Amino acid sequence: MRKRVFLHAGMHKTGTTSIQRYLTKNRKWFAARGYFVMGDLEASRLRWRSKFGRSANCYRIAHLAIRPDLETPMRITAPENLAPSRGIDRLIRDVNGYIRRQRCHNIIISSEAFSFLRSTSEGQIVRQMFANHHVVPIIFVRDKTKWMESWKSELSKHLDLADVQTSKLEICNFSQDSWLVDYKGIERFWGKSGKYLSYDESLGRFGSVIPTFLGALDLDLSQCPPWDEFWLNKGDDNARSQLGCNPK
Repeated sequence: MRKRVFLHAGMHKTGTTSIQRYLTKNRKWFAARGYFVMGDLEASRLRWRSKFGRSANCYRIAHLAIRPDLETPMRITAPENLAPSRGIDRLIRDVNGYIRRQRCHNIIISSEAFSFLRSTSEGQIVRQMFANHHVVPIIFVRDKTKWMESWKSELSKHLDLADVQTSKLEICNFSQDSWLVDYKGIERFWGKSGKYLSYDESLGRFGSVIPTFLGALDLDLSQCPPWDEFWLNKGDDNARSQLGCNPK
């Protein structure tokens, strides 16, 4: 059965974790309205199985599509949590089949790691993974300068940014013309069917990205569970205050 797949691709540092916590807590509410919240592939130390857990951060699924030569934060800090390359083709087919078997017509898959996708080969994998399903990409973007400040701060928690080798990583391109903030490139990859949303406007209007995300799912906000408690981007409290929002 053909599904409608809402593919939430981040970006990083745009409230993605808050959205994922909201999805996890309200899984039953979404299911009752025909929306299945996808869980990530589960890792096994002995072997990889096509088993899906409850984590709404589907970074393992996203890494099935990310080009092998891109050193993502997860590939640098915890490569053992990702599927080995020799089994990826089977897992891609299994993701497609798992989606097809769900009773709900709407599928929600979330991972900011999807925002790294740019190349033709990655696009081919995405089409294979979601073959015979209708994909609706959802991407939040924000002010480039603020985003880069937040991204650099995040990477500094895991990497020594003063290290010469680290500075050569693609994910450490902090320039204003960095591929990371090439929003036109992101739109070219995901196409005209994508919903490109403003992180800054959502904060200004709601104090959260969750209502804007729910709107992108075609849900009536007045009927949705409360979202006020879900704000994990504590470093952005000052920005929210400047926008007239009360940090939660």
